[in-house]
Amino acid sequence: MDRTLISFSLVSSLWARYNKDYLDIFVPFIATLLYKHTITEIKEDQIKILRDYFYKEFGLNIPHHPMVSLLNKSKKFGLLKRERGFFRTDMKTAESLDFSKDETIFLSKKNKLINSYIHFALKKYNLNISIEIASDIFLGLLKDHDIDILFASNNQSIIPQINYTEKNNQYTYVLYRFTLYILGNEPELYDYFNEIAFGHIISSTILLENIGIKNETVSGCKLFLDTPIILYLIGVNGDEYSVVYQEYLKNLRDNNAKLSIFRHNYEEVNEALENSITWVNKPDFDPRKASRATLSFRQQGFDEFKIKNILLQLDDILTKNEICIEEKPVYLENKRHQIDEQSLTNIIETMYKERDSTFDKTLHTRRIGRDVDSIAAIYRLRKKNIPKHLKRAKYCFVTTNSSLALANVKYNKKHSISKYELLACLTDVFVGTILWINSPKIAKLEYRDKFLADCYHSIKPDAVLEKKLLYEAKELLNSNKIIEKDYLLLTTSYLSSDLLSEVTLGDPNAFTGKTPLEVLEKIKEDIKREEKEKHIKTKKELEKSRVKINEIQKDNKRKDIALELLIHEKSHKKAIFSNIRHGLLIFLPIVLPIPFSILFSPFVLIVSVIATTISAYYSFKKGFTFKKNYSLKYKIHFNKYKDEYFRKEIDKKNN
Repeated sequence: MDRTLISFSLVSSLWARYNKDYLDIFVPFIATLLYKHTITEIKEDQIKILRDYFYKEFGLNIPHHPMVSLLNKSKKFGLLKRERGFFRTDMKTAESLDFSKDETIFLSKKNKLINSYIHFALKKYNLNISIEIASDIFLGLLKDHDIDILFASNNQSIIPQINYTEKNNQYTYVLYRFTLYILGNEPELYDYFNEIAFGHIISSTILLENIGIKNETVSGCKLFLDTPIILYLIGVNGDEYSVVYQEYLKNLRDNNAKLSIFRHNYEEVNEALENSITWVNKPDFDPRKASRATLSFRQQGFDEFKIKNILLQLDDILTKNEICIEEKPVYLENKRHQIDEQSLTNIIETMYKERDSTFDKTLHTRRIGRDVDSIAAIYRLRKKNIPKHLKRAKYCFVTTNSSLALANVKYNKKHSISKYELLACLTDVFVGTILWINSPKIAKLEYRDKFLADCYHSIKPDAVLEKKLLYEAKELLNSNKIIEKDYLLLTTSYLSSDLLSEVTLGDPNAFTGKTPLEVLEKIKEDIKREEKEKHIKTKKELEKSRVKINEIQKDNKRKDIALELLIHEKSHKKAIFSNIRHGLLIFLPIVLPIPFSILFSPFVLIVSVIATTISAYYSFKKGFTFKKNYSLKYKIHFNKYKDEYFRKEIDKKNN
């Protein structure tokens, strides 16, 4: 299993180098195998032996026909030369393409990833996981998504058989938690895990060789979107999925696809939102009867006002994403192109029952009816067209529900519809993978966002766990073991969903009668911690504000002192000047007549001195002194300059 993980990371790495054809990235694998084991020739009847070698060396299960395609592709690289009845190896080319010398780097990265996961599980959840089981858990997580791609193929998974343990659900939940942990704390390790996951997607495309996805395009194809895609787009499952599907639909439009939604699916979206408004905060909410939207809203802590806002924005969001609402084609106009809808209904019910043992078809009659309407409508729209490729299909129904797509496969087999006909119902991952294969530059970036959104979504409890919690909470209330306030915390608090997953590690089998009490205790602890953190935060903010105010006050005080000194200096100069002026007015009458008295008569000087003395006497007698004049003029100028300064400050603030 370790070998498989390394191979997926190698595939992802080689993708950047050989991105013209997805088969190109597997040629170095063939070269490494041939060179390492000195295989000089391969007989056509020995391909099974080569497949076994390939599996042992790289941990990838390549079926017969894809392996033949790889050998033929190897000829174009000069690695193999076909002669009568066998392929001959060019060892020089094999040596040049051999990557075994670089594998130690990928082995080191893989070991670090596995060991980090084991350490995380032990430290945070007290789970002791062996290296072997850890490797299986990583592969199991990837294998669970195989059907999203391989529903259209008769081939089995490229991942070998995995031995699941009793605690597989718990280990997988911890793996999702670990993924989110390394995203924030060890981004390089997260990037490596993302490369492994992306390598699995690209590797799986080799199993679709019979479909011929090379050079596929959605150009000119009208894609009708299933209800969950619209719900993801409008944010029902959180911002992560909303961003992912905005980019996904943009990619479809950029590749000239036309996007639509059937009227009955549009009505289903509206009903899901309206029901969510009614039930999102009700204590008697039953997740078994609830829509996926309501369950998700509760887990995110939404209230009816937020959901109403989403409902009001629905049409604008559809318009912004260029999604048209269309009626399904009427039956009378396309009688010859109808399918056996009852047969398809039975198959869908069987598929849902296999996926969920608690599935009750009576609760989902309308939902299944809409699924059947959508698939049947595509066949009527296609009329005589029996497309083998997406670019010829003209009409397709795109869903996130892999079971629905697989039901379409089983229906076609049951009714002997050509296995080469492109299905009416395709998964969004399948269509996305086709775009990635033919647009390698954006592939990794888009898949990274999708992988991250899946991680966030997968740590939420499923409907089975939610139902168990609500049932047990009601029993505890009726038996007076908890009070009404505690019951509301368990049934309406968004914290209960997250903590339910943490207590059970996402495993319904781990739920016991004590689980609600454990969840309740943790909710109260979290509330206390939040209140304490809020109090500490408020206290810190007040302290910061106080310090800031003190600094401002000190700064203002410094500014005031500096300003006062400036105003004082200017006022002092003005007052001194005023004293000088007054002194001159008093003594100039004595000094100025002196030249005239010398020239004309001393009598002029005597008169001037007497007049000046009398003037000075009366001036000082009325209270005039140089000191008083200084004080008066200083005060006048000080107030004047101060007023001018404040007017300037007010003008600055107004501007």
